[in-house]
Amino acid sequence: MNNWKGLTALVLTLMILIGAFAAEPITASAEEETPLVCGDYEYDILDDGTVEVLSYLGSATSVTIPSQINGRAVTLIGPYSFRDNSVLKSVTIPDGITTIGYGAFYNCNKLAVVNIPNSVTSIEFEAFYGCISYKNIKIPDTVTNIENSAFYNTGLYFNDDKWDDGVLYIGNHLIKADCIDGDYEIREGTLTIADNAFEDCEDLESVTFPDSVRNVCAAFTNCTGIESMELGKGVETVAAYAFDGCSNLKSITFPASVKEIGENAFVGCAALTSLEVNSKNTAYCSIDGNLYSKDKTTLVQYAVGKTATVSGIQAKTYTDKALTQNISVKLSSKALVKSTDYTVAYKNNTNAGTATITITGKGKYTGTITKTFVINKAANPLSAKGSDKTVSYSTVKSKNVSVSAVTVSGAQGAVTYTKSSGNAKITVDSKTGKLTVKKGIKKSTYTVNVKVTAKGSTNYKSGTKTVAFKIKVK
Repeated sequence: MNNWKGLTALVLTLMILIGAFAAEPITASAEEETPLVCGDYEYDILDDGTVEVLSYLGSATSVTIPSQINGRAVTLIGPYSFRDNSVLKSVTIPDGITTIGYGAFYNCNKLAVVNIPNSVTSIEFEAFYGCISYKNIKIPDTVTNIENSAFYNTGLYFNDDKWDDGVLYIGNHLIKADCIDGDYEIREGTLTIADNAFEDCEDLESVTFPDSVRNVCAAFTNCTGIESMELGKGVETVAAYAFDGCSNLKSITFPASVKEIGENAFVGCAALTSLEVNSKNTAYCSIDGNLYSKDKTTLVQYAVGKTATVSGIQAKTYTDKALTQNISVKLSSKALVKSTDYTVAYKNNTNAGTATITITGKGKYTGTITKTFVINKAANPLSAKGSDKTVSYSTVKSKNVSVSAVTVSGAQGAVTYTKSSGNAKITVDSKTGKLTVKKGIKKSTYTVNVKVTAKGSTNYKSGTKTVAFKIKVK
């Protein structure tokens, strides 16, 4: 009886535990579904433990963004966090924030005062777009990245008095050039050239940099009139897509100061043949006009305007199989590696005629080179054999006698036969090769030579064979 009581207790205990677990449904945590909130701010905790402001929930006309939220430093004003706030007039950004995210104050049409601290290094895409009351803009010298349209349609942007010969500067930063042409000299003291600053200035021919410039953002998109560029001695960073679409840019010179060149900085620069680097630069070097890491192990940008040389192409002879070449591809003195640096494709490379090779750049190399080679016709595999024959004199006295004395094999193309020597009373049919021994021929042994000709075909040359044999009349 005691054993049964123990078993019953155990079963009841398990049922209670199972019921307890079943009573709590499996759901996503509140932290995953709902942003964290502290006062007037929604926020998120970044991987480094600092805070990104996601949204402002308040309605104040003057806001001081906190430097800390729940004991964590605020470093980022997130995308569109104050977007379309129609009452906000003044914002103080605390020291410690490094990035003003894209569209952070988008269309805050009453915003007139923004205090940006020296800790800020990046102002992203459309950060202050449409802030039409924002006229007295001050950007600290610490800012190294100003993205496209960060200050477009602000109160300052459309004030003609703020533009200097078609160029808008904010503090020591060049923000926008209004389709200027010819030669332009950047103002002394300028530190950063913003994204798309010279975008579509197709008639701009040259730019002179003061040594003060430190950062070149994606500034020269589609400046197709520029053929050469020498960066100032103080430039440290060249952003991704800095010279995107400068299709006539042939040469660029980097100073010793450059530390970082962004990916695709020269995309669309099809004429580029020379990237030269000051020999004292510690991050990059130039080899044969191509840009490499200082240790020469990484190709950063090759001069796409240079044409690689292709060697090893030879004429081939038809084999009834696809024919390839053992080619060598070099760019300046550098031997490129098949499958790593380029691919090879063939067309019309089986039959006799002209075959095409297409070499296509791969990885850091772009563009194509087309070469051709000749596939010659093969020798005609014609084979011919003559056989001695005997003709009865008693028969040939009264009539012509037909004889097959020539055997042909392997011929490519139509075959014809021509008697090249022999008795006149022995003839050969030009199409069949059969001989006719005409009546009245005398008893004797006659030597006959017949030339066999194969016309040839698409892939084979014409060919001839001459066979000799004897016709014995007895």
